[in-house]
Amino acid sequence: MNRPALSLRPLALSLGLMLLAQPALSASRENAQKLLAIQQSTLDAVARGLVENPVRQLLSSAETVLRARVPADKREAAARQIQDAARKYMDDTLPVARRRAADLAQQLLLPQIEQKFSDEEIRQIVVFYESPVAKKMQTVLPDINKVLAERLLSDMRGELQERIKLLDQQMSAALGLNLSPPASAPKP
Repeated sequence: MNRPALSLRPLALSLGLMLLAQPALSASRENAQKLLAIQQSTLDAVARGLVENPVRQLLSSAETVLRARVPADKREAAARQIQDAARKYMDDTLPVARRRAADLAQQLLLPQIEQKFSDEEIRQIVVFYESPVAKKMQTVLPDINKVLAERLLSDMRGELQERIKLLDQQMSAALGLNLSPPASAPKP
């Protein structure tokens, strides 16, 4: 039986094309990885917020309880113990949250970046973020935003205090802690 000889040429050509395409994929992945690395401070801020926000709330509540229920001679020691516990929580939990954020960024953000941006767009974004102007922007923006935040707080301090006081009174009344009507509540 005469069988036609198998040509290895198409197979070699296909394998060659696949190998040529491989560096392009890894270059794209490499740029997407660079973009994630550039965004590390944002990932860290997300992790820090996740860990710090509950601590801030607990410390605020603890301060209220300290003033209201702890004898004056024991407040300083209790406050120190609370601060130490909060610091230990932060020291133990923040690194775990940062690592988890980095892992999730690899799992969730990397595919999103590669899906929503072309290779060239990713490259351009990386070039921008690595540029001197982007680095300057990242160092200057916090100061610019601080000016806005300070002015906003200054402009709204009185209004915010009144609104918070009213909210506190309403919440206390709802909990049955203070049955007298709020002093600055609007008349029905």
